[in-house]
Amino acid sequence: MYLWKYWRESRIAFGAGILVLAALTALSFRMGFDSANVGGSSAADAANFQLIVASSPWALFAWFMGSFGVGRNLGEGVGSYLLTRPRRRSWFVWRDWTFGLALIAILVILSKLLAPWHINWAVHTAGNLFRGQFRFRDLAALGPTMQSIGLNAPPIFLFCGLVFCVVYLSTILIRSALGNMLGGGLLAGYVIPAAVVGHYYRYKLWDLLMRVYVSPPGKPQSIAIADHLGLSLLIRTAVLLLFPIAAQLILNRRDI
Repeated sequence: MYLWKYWRESRIAFGAGILVLAALTALSFRMGFDSANVGGSSAADAANFQLIVASSPWALFAWFMGSFGVGRNLGEGVGSYLLTRPRRRSWFVWRDWTFGLALIAILVILSKLLAPWHINWAVHTAGNLFRGQFRFRDLAALGPTMQSIGLNAPPIFLFCGLVFCVVYLSTILIRSALGNMLGGGLLAGYVIPAAVVGHYYRYKLWDLLMRVYVSPPGKPQSIAIADHLGLSLLIRTAVLLLFPIAAQLILNRRDI
């Protein structure tokens, strides 16, 4: 019943996400993107920039989705009714977290499933024969296009999941759906100083969206997969798990 309530509250946002996905897919067949025109210093910068562009609409969706759940219910004055026995408060937190991330995952996966279709169309339009394979410039072996595109899905999902988790925790902290404002401020409050530190002090802080691609030394036009990518994905997954734990601890110590 609670998940049905969550779905009824968030279904309009999810439907809007599906419409955005359809619109972006339609526009991709009318517009091209030339990575050589991106203002980066290497092919890896161009690839990572495309990753940022691809993740932006779903990060916005995750930011909005984070305002649903227990924190929103507290702001609407139904917390004393909802958070009663026999359900533990952690029961609501983990269902919010799981269901919200599941909706985000659906949109990310759908966007990646549609990408090979667009690539196939673009290559055929250019007069080339597309065989469903892709190769990084510094690798000899060809790989399936879906595998190459699928490499982008976990970093995008984890980035959107981080946005969702920050906003969700913020709604519980201030007991209001306006936690998305606080969450957005916290994210911006990290990104802006990180950019300043990186520019003026040459010290690289932790990227919210991990860099998947790198250029080998002395080969700016080549592209390779970043080292220890699997370990980075595991660490970021563990970071996401800290947010519902923190939300549970805060909720358990709070009078409703």
